Amino acid sequence: MMIVTGEYITEKMWESQLKRQEILRMPYFGIYHETDWDGGFDNDEQNAEEIDRFYSDMKDIGAFLKGFTTEMGVSDCIISKNHRYRWFEDWNKNALKKIDIYIWIKDFLSENGIRNNSSKGIAIDINDDWQVVMKIIEGGFRYISCGSFFFSQIGLVIEPTHNFELLFFTKDICRIRTVVDNIILSKYNKLHLYERDKWDWTL
Repeated sequence: MMIVTGEYITEKMWESQLKRQEILRMPYFGIYHETDWDGGFDNDEQNAEEIDRFYSDMKDIGAFLKGFTTEMGVSDCIISKNHRYRWFEDWNKNALKKIDIYIWIKDFLSENGIRNNSSKGIAIDINDDWQVVMKIIEGGFRYISCGSFFFSQIGLVIEPTHNFELLFFTKDICRIRTVVDNIILSKYNKLHLYERDKWDWTL
């Protein structure tokens, strides 16, 4: 695990023909779970059955991501904000302080000297730091964190969102999508793939 500067991330993204300011304007695809989650389970009125289902479904996504990175032969990635302006969604801070995944990610960033407005990232080996990967995914799925994964070796940004999906941003979209499509169709029948011209039509 190593801290990297925002300038380093920008340079590596540039080498992959990715620009932070333009990520949302480029074609992308996403994979999502058949369960219709939006922001995860209710943090105030927690239901044990609902929570168990959330984490079970999240394991499906995690298993898929591990299979994808194995297939692509990559394990090094950078956790960063990439195109986002902050590490956490702009919710009420007093409310956030009560949420376990917010506390975990905030402590993780703090231990690595990263503030909410910092452009720095954390380079990890996903095999060694798989717990970190799953916590970042959970933070995105629960509509708390804005962190994503940049795989510089293959020029790919993967972002978890509150819609319980992973978004794939890359200039090599045909090759990456083919690998993902093959993995989903062959092993994960609860996951589905879609493709869009750009994320936000208002940009």
